[in-house]
Amino acid sequence: MAFLVASRRDGYAYRRLPFFTNLELSLGPHPSDEVVWYLAETLYSIRLQATYFTSLDLSYANRLLSPHLPLAFVIASLTTLKRIFLEGFGRNCGSMIRRMQSALLDVKLFREGKNCREGIEFPLLHPDNDPILLLQPFHLTLQSFRTDLPIHALHGLRYLNMTTLNLGNIEKPAVSIYVAAFPNLLRLAISFRTTDVLHPSGESDNRRLSIAQQVQYDTWRSLDKVEGELDDLYMLGLTCPVNEVEIVGIFMPYPFSCSPEDTAQAHMIRELMMCARPRRVVLGFVGTAWLVDTWNFEFLCEETALQSLESLEFRVIVGEPHEDAEHMEDFLTCVDIVLSSLGPARFSLTLDWSQAEPQMDVESGLLVTPWDELRDLALDEHVSCFLRSSRQASEMHLVGPDGWRRDVVHYSMAPRSSGSEIPVASASSEGASLAGASA
Repeated sequence: MAFLVASRRDGYAYRRLPFFTNLELSLGPHPSDEVVWYLAETLYSIRLQATYFTSLDLSYANRLLSPHLPLAFVIASLTTLKRIFLEGFGRNCGSMIRRMQSALLDVKLFREGKNCREGIEFPLLHPDNDPILLLQPFHLTLQSFRTDLPIHALHGLRYLNMTTLNLGNIEKPAVSIYVAAFPNLLRLAISFRTTDVLHPSGESDNRRLSIAQQVQYDTWRSLDKVEGELDDLYMLGLTCPVNEVEIVGIFMPYPFSCSPEDTAQAHMIRELMMCARPRRVVLGFVGTAWLVDTWNFEFLCEETALQSLESLEFRVIVGEPHEDAEHMEDFLTCVDIVLSSLGPARFSLTLDWSQAEPQMDVESGLLVTPWDELRDLALDEHVSCFLRSSRQASEMHLVGPDGWRRDVVHYSMAPRSSGSEIPVASASSEGASLAGASA
Protein backbone atom coordinates (compact mmCIF):
# COMPACT_ATOMS: atom_id res chain seq x y z
CA MET A 1 0.00 0.00 0.00
CA ALA A 2 2.86 2.39 0.83
CA PHE A 3 4.36 1.69 -2.59
CA LEU A 4 1.08 2.54 -4.32
CA VAL A 5 0.77 5.79 -2.38
CA ALA A 6 4.37 6.71 -3.21
CA SER A 7 3.82 5.97 -6.90
CA ARG A 8 1.49 8.97 -7.12
CA ARG A 9 4.17 11.46 -6.11
CA ASP A 10 7.57 9.76 -6.41
CA GLY A 11 9.14 9.36 -9.85
CA TYR A 12 11.22 6.30 -8.89
CA ALA A 13 8.21 4.43 -7.48
CA TYR A 14 6.16 5.40 -10.54
CA ARG A 15 8.80 3.95 -12.87
CA ARG A 16 8.67 0.68 -10.96
CA LEU A 17 4.92 0.21 -11.48
CA PRO A 18 5.48 -2.31 -14.32
CA PHE A 19 7.00 -4.59 -11.65
CA PHE A 20 3.96 -4.27 -9.36
CA THR A 21 2.27 -7.70 -9.52
CA ASN A 22 0.00 -8.28 -6.52
CA LEU A 23 -1.90 -6.52 -3.75
CA GLU A 24 -3.12 -8.03 -0.44
CA LEU A 25 -5.34 -5.64 1.48
CA SER A 26 -7.02 -5.92 4.88
CA LEU A 27 -8.40 -2.63 6.23
CA GLY A 28 -10.55 -4.24 8.94
CA PRO A 29 -14.35 -4.45 9.15
CA HIS A 30 -14.92 -0.67 9.27
CA PRO A 31 -12.53 1.22 6.96
CA SER A 32 -13.20 4.91 6.50
CA ASP A 33 -14.73 6.07 3.23
CA GLU A 34 -11.79 8.42 2.76
CA VAL A 35 -9.29 5.54 2.78
CA VAL A 36 -11.34 3.50 0.31
CA TRP A 37 -11.73 6.52 -1.99
CA TYR A 38 -7.98 7.14 -1.92
CA LEU A 39 -7.25 3.49 -2.69
CA ALA A 40 -9.67 3.55 -5.62
CA GLU A 41 -8.15 6.75 -7.00
CA THR A 42 -4.65 5.29 -6.67
CA LEU A 43 -5.52 2.04 -8.47
CA TYR A 44 -7.26 3.99 -11.21
CA SER A 45 -4.30 6.31 -11.70
CA ILE A 46 -1.79 3.47 -12.10
CA ARG A 47 -3.91 1.01 -14.09
CA LEU A 48 -2.20 1.76 -17.42
CA GLN A 49 1.35 1.54 -16.03
CA ALA A 50 0.88 -1.54 -13.78
CA THR A 51 0.65 -3.93 -16.70
CA TYR A 52 1.70 -6.96 -14.61
CA PHE A 53 -0.76 -6.36 -11.77
CA THR A 54 -2.31 -9.85 -11.85
CA SER A 55 -3.28 -10.80 -8.27
CA LEU A 56 -5.67 -9.12 -5.82
CA ASP A 57 -6.61 -10.27 -2.28
CA LEU A 58 -9.26 -8.33 -0.36
CA SER A 59 -10.38 -9.02 3.21
CA TYR A 60 -13.74 -7.64 4.41
CA ALA A 61 -14.42 -7.31 0.69
CA ASN A 62 -18.16 -6.66 0.85
CA ARG A 63 -17.60 -3.43 2.81
CA LEU A 64 -14.80 -2.22 0.52
CA LEU A 65 -16.92 -2.85 -2.57
CA SER A 66 -19.92 -0.86 -1.36
CA PRO A 67 -21.87 0.67 -4.29
CA HIS A 68 -21.50 4.21 -2.89
CA LEU A 69 -17.70 3.87 -3.12
CA PRO A 70 -15.72 3.73 -6.40
CA LEU A 71 -13.39 0.79 -5.63
CA ALA A 72 -15.66 -1.89 -7.15
CA PHE A 73 -15.89 0.09 -10.40
CA VAL A 74 -12.11 0.52 -10.57
CA ILE A 75 -11.35 -3.17 -9.94
CA ALA A 76 -13.99 -4.23 -12.47
CA SER A 77 -12.36 -2.00 -15.09
CA LEU A 78 -8.92 -3.63 -14.71
CA THR A 79 -7.93 -5.93 -17.56
CA THR A 80 -4.73 -7.51 -16.20
CA LEU A 81 -6.00 -9.51 -13.22
CA LYS A 82 -5.57 -13.30 -13.35
CA ARG A 83 -6.29 -14.11 -9.70
CA ILE A 84 -8.79 -12.64 -7.23
CA PHE A 85 -9.39 -13.68 -3.60
CA LEU A 86 -12.34 -12.14 -1.75
CA GLU A 87 -12.85 -12.76 1.99
CA GLY A 88 -16.05 -11.51 3.58
CA PHE A 89 -18.01 -12.19 0.40
CA GLY A 90 -21.38 -10.49 0.01
CA ARG A 91 -23.84 -9.07 -2.50
CA ASN A 92 -21.51 -6.20 -3.42
CA CYS A 93 -18.81 -8.70 -4.42
CA GLY A 94 -21.22 -10.47 -6.74
CA SER A 95 -22.19 -7.20 -8.41
CA MET A 96 -18.53 -6.39 -9.09
CA ILE A 97 -17.69 -9.84 -10.46
CA ARG A 98 -20.44 -9.52 -13.08
CA ARG A 99 -18.75 -6.39 -14.45
CA MET A 100 -15.12 -7.57 -14.37
CA GLN A 101 -13.17 -7.21 -17.61
CA SER A 102 -10.12 -9.32 -16.66
CA ALA A 103 -9.75 -12.89 -17.93
CA LEU A 104 -9.61 -14.65 -14.56
CA LEU A 105 -7.69 -17.91 -14.07
CA ASP A 106 -7.92 -18.40 -10.29
CA VAL A 107 -10.82 -17.30 -8.06
CA LYS A 108 -11.37 -17.72 -4.30
CA LEU A 109 -14.64 -16.55 -2.73
CA PHE A 110 -15.02 -16.97 1.03
CA ARG A 111 -17.40 -15.64 3.63
CA GLU A 112 -14.64 -16.06 6.21
CA GLY A 113 -10.88 -16.41 6.10
CA LYS A 114 -7.57 -15.91 7.90
CA ASN A 115 -8.07 -12.13 7.99
CA CYS A 116 -11.86 -12.02 8.16
CA ARG A 117 -13.37 -13.97 11.05
CA GLU A 118 -16.93 -12.67 10.92
CA GLY A 119 -18.98 -14.24 8.16
CA ILE A 120 -21.18 -12.01 6.02
CA GLU A 121 -24.86 -12.88 5.86
CA PHE A 122 -25.20 -15.11 2.85
CA PRO A 123 -26.02 -12.98 -0.19
CA LEU A 124 -27.59 -15.44 -2.59
CA LEU A 125 -31.12 -14.08 -2.43
CA HIS A 126 -31.45 -14.49 -6.18
CA PRO A 127 -30.36 -17.52 -8.28
CA ASP A 128 -28.27 -15.24 -10.50
CA ASN A 129 -25.93 -14.70 -7.53
CA ASP A 130 -24.85 -18.34 -7.40
CA PRO A 131 -21.01 -18.29 -7.51
CA ILE A 132 -20.90 -20.66 -10.47
CA LEU A 133 -23.26 -18.41 -12.43
CA LEU A 134 -21.27 -15.33 -11.43
CA LEU A 135 -18.16 -16.90 -12.92
CA GLN A 136 -19.80 -18.00 -16.16
CA PRO A 137 -18.19 -15.14 -18.16
CA PHE A 138 -14.83 -16.78 -17.33
CA HIS A 139 -15.83 -20.32 -18.28
CA LEU A 140 -13.19 -20.44 -21.04
CA THR A 141 -10.30 -19.18 -18.87
CA LEU A 142 -10.99 -20.26 -15.28
CA GLN A 143 -8.60 -22.99 -14.07
CA SER A 144 -9.01 -22.95 -10.28
CA PHE A 145 -11.98 -22.14 -8.02
CA ARG A 146 -12.21 -22.33 -4.22
CA THR A 147 -15.22 -21.30 -2.16
CA ASP A 148 -17.17 -21.91 1.04
CA LEU A 149 -20.37 -20.52 -0.53
CA PRO A 150 -23.26 -22.86 -1.37
CA ILE A 151 -23.37 -24.05 -4.96
CA HIS A 152 -26.72 -24.73 -6.64
CA ALA A 153 -26.62 -23.94 -10.37
CA LEU A 154 -24.48 -26.45 -12.25
CA HIS A 155 -26.87 -27.93 -14.81
CA GLY A 156 -25.92 -26.96 -18.35
CA LEU A 157 -22.69 -25.16 -17.38
CA ARG A 158 -19.26 -26.28 -18.60
CA TYR A 159 -15.85 -25.07 -17.44
CA LEU A 160 -13.54 -26.89 -19.82
CA ASN A 161 -10.24 -25.56 -18.41
CA MET A 162 -11.06 -26.01 -14.72
CA THR A 163 -8.47 -28.32 -13.15
CA THR A 164 -8.68 -27.44 -9.42
CA LEU A 165 -11.95 -27.27 -7.49
CA ASN A 166 -12.40 -26.75 -3.74
CA LEU A 167 -16.04 -26.66 -2.64
CA GLY A 168 -16.70 -26.21 1.07
CA ASN A 169 -20.48 -26.00 1.30
CA ILE A 170 -22.36 -28.26 -1.11
CA GLU A 171 -25.64 -30.00 -0.57
CA LYS A 172 -25.31 -33.54 -1.88
CA PRO A 173 -22.87 -35.79 -3.74
CA ALA A 174 -24.15 -35.42 -7.31
CA VAL A 175 -20.91 -36.53 -8.97
CA SER A 176 -22.40 -36.82 -12.46
CA ILE A 177 -23.34 -33.11 -12.43
CA TYR A 178 -19.79 -32.10 -11.48
CA VAL A 179 -18.33 -34.36 -14.14
CA ALA A 180 -20.50 -32.66 -16.77
CA ALA A 181 -19.62 -29.15 -15.52
CA PHE A 182 -15.88 -29.80 -15.00
CA PRO A 183 -14.93 -32.59 -17.43
CA ASN A 184 -11.16 -31.97 -17.26
CA LEU A 185 -10.84 -31.69 -13.48
CA LEU A 186 -7.62 -32.96 -11.87
CA ARG A 187 -7.83 -31.94 -8.18
CA LEU A 188 -10.96 -31.95 -6.01
CA ALA A 189 -11.47 -30.95 -2.37
CA ILE A 190 -15.01 -31.22 -1.07
CA SER A 191 -17.15 -30.71 2.03
CA PHE A 192 -20.89 -31.30 2.31
CA ARG A 193 -23.19 -28.90 4.11
CA THR A 194 -24.81 -31.58 6.24
CA THR A 195 -23.51 -35.06 6.94
CA ASP A 196 -24.62 -37.91 9.17
CA VAL A 197 -21.24 -38.41 10.81
CA LEU A 198 -20.62 -42.04 11.68
CA HIS A 199 -24.11 -43.17 10.75
CA PRO A 200 -23.27 -45.87 8.20
CA SER A 201 -26.81 -46.41 6.91
CA GLY A 202 -27.38 -42.83 5.72
CA GLU A 203 -23.87 -42.47 4.34
CA SER A 204 -24.09 -45.83 2.56
CA ASP A 205 -27.38 -44.86 0.89
CA ASN A 206 -25.84 -41.65 -0.45
CA ARG A 207 -22.76 -43.52 -1.58
CA ARG A 208 -24.78 -46.18 -3.44
CA LEU A 209 -26.81 -43.47 -5.20
CA SER A 210 -23.66 -41.61 -6.24
CA ILE A 211 -22.03 -44.78 -7.59
CA ALA A 212 -25.19 -45.69 -9.52
CA GLN A 213 -25.28 -42.22 -11.11
CA GLN A 214 -21.66 -42.54 -12.21
CA VAL A 215 -22.38 -45.92 -13.77
CA GLN A 216 -25.33 -44.43 -15.64
CA TYR A 217 -23.89 -41.03 -16.61
CA ASP A 218 -20.11 -41.64 -16.56
CA THR A 219 -17.38 -40.23 -14.32
CA TRP A 220 -13.91 -38.74 -14.68
CA ARG A 221 -11.30 -40.91 -16.36
CA SER A 222 -9.00 -40.26 -13.39
CA LEU A 223 -8.12 -37.56 -10.84
CA ASP A 224 -4.71 -36.52 -9.56
CA LYS A 225 -5.89 -35.71 -6.02
CA VAL A 226 -9.03 -35.84 -3.88
CA GLU A 227 -9.19 -34.27 -0.41
CA GLY A 228 -11.83 -34.10 2.31
CA GLU A 229 -13.16 -35.47 5.56
CA LEU A 230 -13.72 -39.20 5.66
CA ASP A 231 -17.52 -39.19 5.71
CA ASP A 232 -17.66 -36.65 2.86
CA LEU A 233 -15.33 -38.64 0.60
CA TYR A 234 -17.19 -41.82 1.45
CA MET A 235 -20.55 -40.33 0.48
CA LEU A 236 -19.05 -38.83 -2.68
CA GLY A 237 -18.49 -42.39 -3.85
CA LEU A 238 -15.96 -41.74 -6.61
CA THR A 239 -15.40 -44.74 -8.86
CA CYS A 240 -12.51 -43.39 -10.95
CA PRO A 241 -8.82 -43.96 -10.14
CA VAL A 242 -7.26 -41.26 -7.95
CA ASN A 243 -3.48 -40.86 -7.71
CA GLU A 244 -3.53 -39.22 -4.26
CA VAL A 245 -6.19 -39.41 -1.54
CA GLU A 246 -6.02 -37.09 1.48
CA ILE A 247 -8.43 -37.86 4.32
CA VAL A 248 -8.64 -35.31 7.14
CA GLY A 249 -10.34 -35.33 10.53
CA ILE A 250 -10.08 -39.04 11.44
CA PHE A 251 -10.90 -39.20 15.13
CA MET A 252 -11.56 -41.68 17.91
CA PRO A 253 -15.21 -41.81 19.06
CA TYR A 254 -15.62 -41.68 22.83
CA PRO A 255 -16.51 -43.98 24.44
CA PHE A 256 -15.31 -46.51 21.85
CA SER A 257 -16.68 -50.00 21.32
CA CYS A 258 -16.47 -52.45 18.45
CA SER A 259 -20.01 -51.59 17.35
CA PRO A 260 -20.64 -50.90 13.64
CA GLU A 261 -20.84 -47.16 14.38
CA ASP A 262 -17.43 -47.04 16.06
CA THR A 263 -15.65 -49.20 13.48
CA ALA A 264 -17.31 -47.42 10.54
CA GLN A 265 -14.28 -45.23 9.82
CA ALA A 266 -12.04 -48.20 9.08
CA HIS A 267 -14.65 -49.70 6.74
CA MET A 268 -15.02 -46.35 4.97
CA ILE A 269 -11.26 -46.07 4.46
CA ARG A 270 -11.16 -49.60 3.02
CA GLU A 271 -13.94 -48.90 0.50
CA LEU A 272 -12.37 -45.59 -0.51
CA MET A 273 -9.01 -47.21 -1.18
CA MET A 274 -10.52 -50.11 -3.11
CA CYS A 275 -12.30 -47.72 -5.49
CA ALA A 276 -9.60 -45.03 -5.79
CA ARG A 277 -6.58 -47.37 -6.00
CA PRO A 278 -4.25 -44.51 -5.02
CA ARG A 279 -0.46 -44.40 -5.21
CA ARG A 280 -0.18 -41.70 -2.54
CA VAL A 281 -2.22 -41.53 0.68
CA VAL A 282 -2.41 -38.87 3.41
CA LEU A 283 -4.29 -39.71 6.62
CA GLY A 284 -5.04 -36.84 9.00
CA PHE A 285 -5.76 -37.82 12.61
CA VAL A 286 -7.21 -35.77 15.45
CA GLY A 287 -5.12 -37.00 18.39
CA THR A 288 -3.12 -40.20 18.70
CA ALA A 289 -5.87 -42.45 20.08
CA TRP A 290 -7.27 -43.74 16.77
CA LEU A 291 -4.14 -45.53 15.64
CA VAL A 292 -3.25 -46.82 19.11
CA ASP A 293 -6.63 -48.56 19.35
CA THR A 294 -6.16 -52.29 18.73
CA TRP A 295 -8.99 -52.62 16.21
CA ASN A 296 -7.88 -49.73 14.02
CA PHE A 297 -4.21 -50.66 14.36
CA GLU A 298 -4.86 -54.19 13.10
CA PHE A 299 -7.01 -52.84 10.26
CA LEU A 300 -4.21 -50.62 8.96
CA CYS A 301 -1.65 -53.41 9.21
CA GLU A 302 -3.85 -55.75 7.18
CA GLU A 303 -5.29 -53.34 4.59
CA THR A 304 -3.97 -54.59 1.24
CA ALA A 305 -5.02 -51.41 -0.62
CA LEU A 306 -2.48 -49.47 1.48
CA GLN A 307 0.45 -51.79 0.82
CA SER A 308 3.48 -50.81 -1.31
CA LEU A 309 2.29 -47.24 -1.85
CA GLU A 310 4.46 -44.65 -3.58
CA SER A 311 4.07 -42.50 -0.46
CA LEU A 312 2.20 -42.66 2.84
CA GLU A 313 1.78 -39.70 5.16
CA PHE A 314 0.28 -39.42 8.66
CA ARG A 315 -0.62 -35.96 9.97
CA VAL A 316 -1.61 -35.78 13.63
CA ILE A 317 -3.21 -32.76 15.27
CA VAL A 318 -2.28 -32.99 18.95
CA GLY A 319 -5.05 -31.42 20.99
CA GLU A 320 -4.35 -32.39 24.60
CA PRO A 321 -0.60 -32.02 25.27
CA HIS A 322 -0.49 -34.15 28.42
CA GLU A 323 -2.88 -36.87 27.26
CA ASP A 324 -1.35 -37.28 23.81
CA ALA A 325 2.19 -37.14 25.21
CA GLU A 326 1.42 -40.07 27.51
CA HIS A 327 0.52 -42.18 24.47
CA MET A 328 3.18 -40.80 22.13
CA GLU A 329 5.67 -43.65 22.52
CA ASP A 330 2.87 -46.19 22.06
CA PHE A 331 1.71 -44.25 19.02
CA LEU A 332 5.18 -44.17 17.46
CA THR A 333 5.62 -47.89 18.11
CA CYS A 334 2.30 -48.55 16.36
CA VAL A 335 3.40 -46.40 13.42
CA ASP A 336 6.61 -48.42 13.10
CA ILE A 337 4.70 -51.71 13.09
CA VAL A 338 2.15 -50.41 10.56
CA LEU A 339 4.99 -49.34 8.26
CA SER A 340 6.64 -52.74 8.49
CA SER A 341 3.37 -54.25 7.25
CA LEU A 342 2.62 -51.72 4.51
CA GLY A 343 6.14 -50.98 3.17
CA PRO A 344 5.62 -47.64 1.39
CA ALA A 345 8.40 -46.19 -0.74
CA ARG A 346 8.28 -42.91 1.20
CA PHE A 347 6.79 -42.15 4.62
CA SER A 348 6.15 -38.87 6.40
CA LEU A 349 4.82 -38.20 9.91
CA THR A 350 3.78 -34.74 11.12
CA LEU A 351 2.92 -34.07 14.77
CA ASP A 352 1.22 -30.69 15.00
CA TRP A 353 1.10 -29.08 18.45
CA SER A 354 0.54 -25.57 17.09
CA GLN A 355 -3.06 -25.33 18.32
CA ALA A 356 -2.56 -27.14 21.64
CA GLU A 357 -3.59 -25.15 24.70
CA PRO A 358 -1.83 -25.58 28.07
CA GLN A 359 -3.75 -27.98 30.30
CA MET A 360 -3.98 -28.19 34.08
CA ASP A 361 -2.44 -31.39 35.44
CA VAL A 362 -4.82 -32.77 38.06
CA GLU A 363 -2.11 -34.37 40.22
CA SER A 364 0.46 -31.56 40.26
CA GLY A 365 -1.88 -28.61 39.79
CA LEU A 366 0.53 -27.20 37.20
CA LEU A 367 -0.11 -26.10 33.64
CA VAL A 368 1.19 -28.68 31.18
CA THR A 369 2.56 -27.46 27.85
CA PRO A 370 3.86 -29.53 24.94
CA TRP A 371 7.42 -28.20 25.16
CA ASP A 372 8.89 -31.00 27.27
CA GLU A 373 7.35 -33.61 25.01
CA LEU A 374 8.59 -31.82 21.90
CA ARG A 375 12.10 -31.54 23.31
CA ASP A 376 12.30 -35.15 24.46
CA LEU A 377 11.16 -36.83 21.23
CA ALA A 378 14.13 -38.61 19.65
CA LEU A 379 13.30 -37.72 16.07
CA ASP A 380 16.44 -39.12 14.42
CA GLU A 381 15.99 -42.44 16.19
CA HIS A 382 12.35 -42.78 15.16
CA VAL A 383 12.97 -41.69 11.57
CA SER A 384 15.80 -44.20 11.32
CA CYS A 385 13.42 -46.93 12.48
CA PHE A 386 10.80 -45.83 9.96
CA LEU A 387 13.37 -46.03 7.16
CA ARG A 388 13.79 -49.75 7.75
CA SER A 389 10.24 -50.19 6.47
CA SER A 390 10.11 -47.48 3.80
CA ARG A 391 12.13 -48.22 0.69
CA GLN A 392 13.38 -44.74 -0.25
CA ALA A 393 12.89 -42.11 2.46
CA SER A 394 11.26 -41.35 5.78
CA GLU A 395 10.71 -38.01 7.45
CA MET A 396 9.24 -36.58 10.62
CA HIS A 397 8.04 -33.07 11.35
CA LEU A 398 7.20 -31.43 14.66
CA VAL A 399 5.15 -28.24 14.50
CA GLY A 400 4.69 -26.04 17.56
CA PRO A 401 3.18 -22.65 18.40
CA ASP A 402 4.68 -19.37 17.18
CA GLY A 403 6.18 -20.85 14.04
CA TRP A 404 8.46 -23.34 15.81
CA ARG A 405 9.15 -26.55 13.93
CA ARG A 406 11.71 -29.29 13.62
CA ASP A 407 12.21 -31.48 10.55
CA VAL A 408 14.24 -34.66 10.11
CA VAL A 409 14.56 -36.56 6.82
CA HIS A 410 16.46 -39.79 6.16
CA TYR A 411 17.09 -41.16 2.67
CA SER A 412 18.03 -44.67 1.64
CA MET A 413 21.07 -44.35 -0.64
CA ALA A 414 21.08 -47.84 -2.14
CA PRO A 415 18.76 -50.85 -2.57
CA ARG A 416 18.57 -53.13 0.41
CA SER A 417 19.57 -56.76 0.36
CA SER A 418 18.39 -59.31 2.86
CA GLY A 419 20.13 -58.90 6.21
CA SER A 420 22.14 -55.84 5.11
CA GLU A 421 22.42 -52.47 6.78
CA ILE A 422 20.55 -49.53 5.24
CA PRO A 423 22.86 -46.83 3.85
CA VAL A 424 21.36 -43.57 5.06
CA ALA A 425 21.70 -39.92 4.17
CA SER A 426 20.01 -37.58 6.63
CA ALA A 427 18.96 -33.97 6.77
CA SER A 428 17.45 -32.03 9.63
CA SER A 429 16.37 -28.51 10.36
CA GLU A 430 14.92 -26.69 13.32
CA GLY A 431 12.93 -23.48 13.54
CA ALA A 432 12.75 -21.11 16.50
CA SER A 433 14.22 -22.48 19.72
CA LEU A 434 11.91 -24.00 22.28
CA ALA A 435 12.86 -21.36 24.77
CA GLY A 436 12.21 -18.60 22.29
CA ALA A 437 8.93 -20.10 21.15
CA SER A 438 7.63 -20.46 24.68
CA ALA A 439 8.65 -16.97 25.71
